[in-house]
Order: sequence, then structure tokens, then C-alpha cells
Amino acid sequence: MVRAVLFLGLAAVASAGCTGDAGFMAARGSWADGALIQFRQRAQARRSATGRVDIRAVIVGTHRFMGIRLSYDAARVAAPGTYTVDPLPEGGIELYCIRPEDGFKDSDVAPPALSIEAEVNFASITFDAVPIPGDSRVAGYFRDVRLERAGAPVLTLSEGTFETTVP
Repeated sequence: MVRAVLFLGLAAVASAGCTGDAGFMAARGSWADGALIQFRQRAQARRSATGRVDIRAVIVGTHRFMGIRLSYDAARVAAPGTYTVDPLPEGGIELYCIRPEDGFKDSDVAPPALSIEAEVNFASITFDAVPIPGDSRVAGYFRDVRLERAGAPVLTLSEGTFETTVP
């Protein structure tokens, strides 16, 4: 599933509702053409009225790989453990890779106003910590992230980590 979103940076995430303290997300991998992805950026979390948690880390600027969004249903991820992404809309766990809209090149000077969030086809996500009463920290790592379109690989993330607090 591909979603187009208006991209206004972390300030938009912070103003969209109650957010947790900034943590981080990091990832390492490559695009299908062999270009490396090395990403580490501040992350913030927010909890929706339905209890869904979104953790987002994005780079503002002229980057081919702009960020990651991890979204999960707190009722389904109530304990530490390893989970796989669920590609169904509003599934238990979803992981998105964020990139500029088509036509934007690394050499362009201005950042794009529109970015694309593409839901990955496969990922294994381990939660080492989930929010509990008295401790709002969420932390873990992901492995073997694959994003494909029409059966062709777009990118892979061999590994990544995340840690932040959830409001």
C-alpha cells in the first residue's frame, strides 16, 4: 500500500497530537540499484484516540530515503516479543519507508512538499520494551525488511533499531 502524505517535518508530527519525548530510529540497508541506506534520526511517538501507536523518524532535505514510520495496535503488541508486519490496512503492525514523491532527485536543492509512505511487504520486528504503567518506553529492532512493487525489489533494510517514549 502506498500513501501520499503532506510532509512538513517533525514539527507537523509534534503538532498533530500528544507526542512522547524524542528518541531515535536507525536503519541500514540498500536500494535495489545498490545505493546504500544508512539512517539515524530523532524519532517521536504519538498515540491515537483508538490506542494505535505511531513512531516516526524523518529527514527534512534532499534525501532519497527520508525516513521510517512504525505503526502498531497497542492491544495486539502488549508484551515484548517478535512480530511480523501485517500488510492489511490498520493491521497489528505496519512499517513504512518514506521517500520523496516520484521525480524528485538527490541533486534537487529544495526538499519536496510531498512524500510517499510505502508499506513494506515483509519485516520481523522485535519489541524489547513496550509501554506499561509507570514506564512509557518502547524499544526494539527490526530485521529483513523488504519493500517490493509488482514483485520487483525496491529496497531492503537488513537491520534497524528504535527507542522512544509513548505518551
